[in-house]
Amino acid sequence: DAFTAFVRVCGTAGSSKKKDLQDRTRIMTMALRSVEELKELGLSADSGMYTALIEACDHLLPQNTPERQSLLENIFRRACEEGHVDPGLLEQFHLTASAY
Repeated sequence: DAFTAFVRVCGTAGSSKKKDLQDRTRIMTMALRSVEELKELGLSADSGMYTALIEACDHLLPQNTPERQSLLENIFRRACEEGHVDPGLLEQFHLTASAY
């Protein structure tokens, strides 16, 4: 869907080495806000959306930081609570969380 595509674009566009941490953090915030906008429209996120958020986190936020770890945990927790954990999400979470 369009929201998931937006999150994926955020993750790839913001991963440029030319972007500083402040820019990458701002882009990650936009990706997270898109989930809230989705819910405000009465729609729900799915496993693809949560996988895209984890990928964006991996590309945008520096490894080995408490902020990244906390965000990854929150994204995964929400996916679990909403019943949207699938093999693709688990694999991406494992790859991204292992970097911590």
